[in-house]
Amino acid sequence: MPAFNNSSISYRSQWARGHLAAGVIKAHAKLSESFSHSQGLLGDIPDILKGPQLRDEDGQTLHPPPSLEPPVHLAPEPTDGSYKVAIIGAGAAGLFTGLIFDWLNAKCSLNVQYEILEANNDPMPNTSPRDYGRVGGRLFTWDEWKLNNPELPVYYDVGAMRYPYNPVMQRTFDLFGFLGMAFQDDLASAKPGQLVKYSMTNLVNPSDEDSPAAEYWCYNDKSKFGDLGAFTAQDAFGLNEAGDIPPDVLTCSPEAILVNAIQPFRDALKSNQTLAWDYMMSYDACTTRSFLEGNFVQPSLPSGFEPAPAPNYNFDTVEYLENFNGGTSWYDQALSETILESLDFDWNGVVPPYPAPKPKPIDWRCIFGGSVELAKNMEGRLTHQPTYGKRVTRIDLNDDSTLGVYTQDSSTATNYDAVFSSTTLRCLKMIDTSRLDLHYGVKQAMRSLDYGPSAKVGILFDQAWWRNPAVMGKNTINQGGIGHSDLTIRTCVYPSYNILAPDGVGKHVLLCTYTWQQDAERIGSLMCSTADPNTIPIDQRQTIVNDEAKLKELILRDLARLHAADGLDEDALYQTISSSYVDHYAHDWTHDPNFAGAFAFFKPQQFSQLWPKLLHPSNDFIIIGEVASPHHAWVVGALESAVVGVYHWLAGLPASDTVSAAKDLLTKGDGDPKNTCFWGLPDWMDVNTADWIGLLATLRKGHFLSKKNDATGKA
Repeated sequence: MPAFNNSSISYRSQWARGHLAAGVIKAHAKLSESFSHSQGLLGDIPDILKGPQLRDEDGQTLHPPPSLEPPVHLAPEPTDGSYKVAIIGAGAAGLFTGLIFDWLNAKCSLNVQYEILEANNDPMPNTSPRDYGRVGGRLFTWDEWKLNNPELPVYYDVGAMRYPYNPVMQRTFDLFGFLGMAFQDDLASAKPGQLVKYSMTNLVNPSDEDSPAAEYWCYNDKSKFGDLGAFTAQDAFGLNEAGDIPPDVLTCSPEAILVNAIQPFRDALKSNQTLAWDYMMSYDACTTRSFLEGNFVQPSLPSGFEPAPAPNYNFDTVEYLENFNGGTSWYDQALSETILESLDFDWNGVVPPYPAPKPKPIDWRCIFGGSVELAKNMEGRLTHQPTYGKRVTRIDLNDDSTLGVYTQDSSTATNYDAVFSSTTLRCLKMIDTSRLDLHYGVKQAMRSLDYGPSAKVGILFDQAWWRNPAVMGKNTINQGGIGHSDLTIRTCVYPSYNILAPDGVGKHVLLCTYTWQQDAERIGSLMCSTADPNTIPIDQRQTIVNDEAKLKELILRDLARLHAADGLDEDALYQTISSSYVDHYAHDWTHDPNFAGAFAFFKPQQFSQLWPKLLHPSNDFIIIGEVASPHHAWVVGALESAVVGVYHWLAGLPASDTVSAAKDLLTKGDGDPKNTCFWGLPDWMDVNTADWIGLLATLRKGHFLSKKNDATGKA
């Protein structure tokens, strides 16, 4: 895979890096206070201030001295034996952790024997996903419809489905390269696992990147086809009946309005990182909504900064912006998250004017055959295959500092030297960890760190009616893209991996609804496909059938309303869509018992106060997964978390030549360009900080062992 030659660190990574450094200082101070029996072992606070200034709780700037000597290890002396490690979950993070250990074992004889424990049952080939477990976690593709004809591209991604090729996502594309998943621009020649073009927008002129969009929009029960800008400027949806939305808001794109509102923070981040850190921290308690409404107490600011001019938009204006820019309740997230999201794909340093011009297109890719192909390719490379049907129920910290793991199929524990947990925090909360000696910050995060709901429904039709001129007239969708609405279905996604059949002939799948937040909770109440019918009491099964029938009818009617533009008769369109229906599959991630949520969704202060604590291992228990990376909701976040988690564990092991060689491999690589996905800490994790996090975990374990020894009278 080609690599980007951009060495600049993203704004999100800088934000994360500073909070991690602050977390090390706080953890160091607390451990220094509590380890009265080990005075002098901790050494000085490390010099980890590579970026923004840090402030303590009294607002005083911290200027820690440089590190003199590393902390003395309290762990046992190294042995020549192997390490036994458990990895909870066979999703992207869990599978990648196994691949990292395979690589390290081969390159430096680390000798880690890992076991991947997956809650789902043993997968069986050529059977329906309804009947067996699966590998991949949120790399989940519903492909039951192609069982009788594997060559037919009738599937949809229930989880991860698109990958932007940019510097932030480089590790994901390096992994594609390692697995032999190549770029393929000729869709007719695509094979499962190859990376084909993904169309985010249906353009009037596909060959012109500046062409206006040709998309469906339905708001206030008024359906339109074309470019959004042409409709909002005229208030074509009748959203400003009361006249409460300012005219200048209506004449610009909702995205440009939001960017303009948060521009002072974007400018600060691009001009002075140290001061920008303090500036953003001053507003860290704000939600996006409270800032846009001006409904917050103006904070005290660092010297040289003026208060950010709050837009003071009224309720109707903020609702209007949220309606077009995200799911219902999207603006309940932290203001800092919205600022960082707006800069996630901004790599040229250019601040867009108001209104913002059309950005340079991103090369979006999807995996032909679905994202499950990534999971299957990763699984196929593992030395030790996942063990299925192993739902973890309890984890204990044993007297010898090993970790005892219980699963639902066994009343006795299996002991491991370390446990890497890639399950969601909500599921981890449901595992008995009361004997694990977790520090309270992790327990806080397990309880309160927010996850965003998300739900999808894909329908198999016997024709791609949205591409058929006989059905849609001149308003056909020929490239893929998105349909937007305030209907219950909210967002409709047209597949761009199945656009070769003329006029939509043959069976096609449409992702009829892709929802987040409150919208997902609403439509998810009718979704029952995630349940195993064999586990449902007979007297409840008819209710499920009825709910699925309600869901189907709701979606078909909303699809007709969304697409009934330019005089097209809604009832006639409904009849065509209904008669084309073959089958559907619905999935609500919040009510999936193996996830209980779709992705991390930080509320105010959760990034700065809760997230750093997740990355401080409690003894040899390490949390990985997208929540443990600042790039939550992306596969790259899961991969980054695995690299960081393994490094933290190595940094906490007794010093040895093998451990030192493994750490060097993770930071410097092995010289083989095929293996670039495995090495290099992500830009949000400084090596010195990572070393200290690992050592602090060792000190915690040493403290635990000392207390045990004191209690038993051992030396």
